[in-house]
Amino acid sequence: MNLTIATTHFTRQMAANGCSVHTQKAYARDLAAFARWLGENIQLSAIKPDDLARFLISDRVLRTPDGQPRKPITINRTKSALRSFFQFCVESGWIKDNPARLIRSSPATAKEPSTLTDDEIRRLRAVLAENKGQFTARDRLIFEILLGTGIRLGSLVGLNGGGHRSPDRHPTDPGQGWRPGAGVPNSWAVRHVGRLPP
Repeated sequence: MNLTIATTHFTRQMAANGCSVHTQKAYARDLAAFARWLGENIQLSAIKPDDLARFLISDRVLRTPDGQPRKPITINRTKSALRSFFQFCVESGWIKDNPARLIRSSPATAKEPSTLTDDEIRRLRAVLAENKGQFTARDRLIFEILLGTGIRLGSLVGLNGGGHRSPDRHPTDPGQGWRPGAGVPNSWAVRHVGRLPP
């Protein structure tokens, strides 16, 4: 089995396994770059751990096309693509030994979350206060819950509103859509959550 054909099988298996389209495309790009660097028609059995090590310290991995250093998180994705691909090749019976078995991820600095400034919060509250439309209360409640808890929008959409209408229920009750460690809505949100129509 050669590298190019195996890559086609691998990307199809990722799709079958439900991997995100973003992951499928990113891994396919990483494997295509490896194939161009090493030789697309090379047999899998000819690929050794040192080939992967040389690729991972090459400019093809460490630098962007314009010569800028790549971020550690991007390099780690390439490593992950190689580990997953060669594990797939082993499990498919095409090779006996995994040449990516020695690859380890590099330490990566966690991305700082972006947050609203106090001025931005004041301006958003002022806009909400001026709004006199049909959904004013709902919009402000959504904003205050997001602001006060730090939950993601997807978690907010999944909240079971019925469990939040009772003042003796805590929003971290299981099944209510609150993630562990989330904050508690501010007093305005707590007072108004039960006033929304069903």
